[in-house]
Amino acid sequence: MTLVACPSDRPATARRPTGSPAGFHRWSDLLFVHWTIAPSEVAPLLPQGLSLDTWQGEAWVGLVLFHMSGVRPRFFPPVPGISTFHETNVRTYVRYPDREPGVWF
Repeated sequence: MTLVACPSDRPATARRPTGSPAGFHRWSDLLFVHWTIAPSEVAPLLPQGLSLDTWQGEAWVGLVLFHMSGVRPRFFPPVPGISTFHETNVRTYVRYPDREPGVWF
């Protein structure tokens, strides 16, 4: 296993958005697994305008598995049968001009 330190040009903490939330949810039982991959393998899959956010010349692809519960719009209660489910994400890290680094799913 290789431990990787967070690059110093990344925001230390996320800023909370202004305004009221659109909805609510809870994540639990998370698993984050990441692999390095050649940028030439990932870059063609990105939409126009996004570029890969690499670290030490490598792109990163992550597999994220988790359980979501209490998923609901702001003014509604959770609905049995649809407000709780498992989710799987495949992601890579990107940049968009004049914005902070982001995640592309």
